[in-house]
Amino acid sequence: MTPIEREDIQATVAAGIISEGQAAQIIAVSEERDGIRSQLTGSDEPFELFKGFNEVFIIIGLVLLYIGWNGIALAFGSVDALIPSAIAPGVVSLLTLGLLARYFTLNRRMVGPSNAIVVMWTLSAMQLGTTLYARFLLDTIPPDSGNMAFYVSFTGVFVPMFVLAALLAFWYLFRIPSTLFAIALAIYVLVFAVTRASGQNIEGWRDIFLLSSEGPFSLITIALGLFGFLAAMYFDLKDPHRVTRHNKNAFWVHIIAAPAIVNTVALTLFTDGGTAAIAALIAFLLFITCSALIVDRRSFLLSGVIYIIALAFSIEEGSTFTTVFLLGAALVATGAFWAVLRSALLNTLPTFPFKDRLPPWAQKPA
Repeated sequence: MTPIEREDIQATVAAGIISEGQAAQIIAVSEERDGIRSQLTGSDEPFELFKGFNEVFIIIGLVLLYIGWNGIALAFGSVDALIPSAIAPGVVSLLTLGLLARYFTLNRRMVGPSNAIVVMWTLSAMQLGTTLYARFLLDTIPPDSGNMAFYVSFTGVFVPMFVLAALLAFWYLFRIPSTLFAIALAIYVLVFAVTRASGQNIEGWRDIFLLSSEGPFSLITIALGLFGFLAAMYFDLKDPHRVTRHNKNAFWVHIIAAPAIVNTVALTLFTDGGTAAIAALIAFLLFITCSALIVDRRSFLLSGVIYIIALAFSIEEGSTFTTVFLLGAALVATGAFWAVLRSALLNTLPTFPFKDRLPPWAQKPA
């Protein structure tokens, strides 16, 4: 049987036999079955921000459209903290982005424009949520409130809650994988806002990651990071061959979960200083490397690189670039021999739950 080429599909669209959206779906399935399955090697991790320059062209147009619309909204409405204070522009922005997502995501199956729309949807939800908060909630604060700081902090929870609700609705409608990154980030912000409303204060950014700080925020960070890791593994275990949307969902959740875990532990050990803490930091980074190999995800390694560089600059100046050079060599070697290292590690480890549902690796001869 003669295989069907892309030109044949385009010809059927021109003849009116199938729609452009149906053609995009057929091509997507074909690329998943043939392109990814046949071309993906053991050292590859699927990643895609856009499919071609036409998507970049459309992304630039969407950005200009978004900036222009916000400029028009600012020109015809009053200005409050550099956002449109009128509610109508925010509603129109979300509705328009929903229509654009329906076309570029559901009909055209475009990756880049879909990711751009996720960012714009998040920003628009933040704008509308802040406008609603400023217009209605702030006006309800009693002028003679004895605990106005608590009242303002508590009502401030509304904005991240509104953004999270908008993102969940967007995910339900369009299932764009990068939406999960925005949802996870919104959950972080919402939990932190609720914690602050309860009377806890953040003295600085270190309180978010430093386990030795007095507040609960670092514990919240690592707890949410672990929860995100479990959610990412849920998607990963449903798609061990990395050819479906579950793989993309897992990637975006790993991107935010890994730094939450690695940054919290690594910054705490690095800040403690001393030989024991540095040794523990090195052991932890080695553990993260092995974990990344096992689940076949490189995001954990990238999260730990910054701490190795910081450690290098904390040593004598003469050895700094030597350490950075060795780090670069280690990353290049790990990337080049990822499949070999992963195969050796998994063949060495005994059987554990879900091991058979991990991405395939080269089995050692019986």
